[in-house]
Amino acid sequence: MDGNSAMKTTGQVIHIWVLNSGIVYSSSAVGQSTLAIKLLYRLISQGQAEKILEDINCDAQELSLPATAIEEVVRHLDESNLLLPGSERSLKDWKVGLLKR
Repeated sequence: MDGNSAMKTTGQVIHIWVLNSGIVYSSSAVGQSTLAIKLLYRLISQGQAEKILEDINCDAQELSLPATAIEEVVRHLDESNLLLPGSERSLKDWKVGLLKR
């Protein structure tokens, strides 16, 4: 899973950019070392997503999932964001999140 991904949801999409597909983190909330993917994510409009996908120099891929699945992914990413130190939770208009591998 490299590059950018756009996932459709109601009126907005979640735009994901994979930073590192093989990190290990530990947290008292998790209780053990966990292998994860570190990524950036943000909610954007459907129009913005279409522009990204149409860009000839873009390696983004569209992934369509049910709205409930997208909501669950966003909820998980928001929760994982809180595991990070405050100074590492965002980068410009992106949030940083972790997905277990």
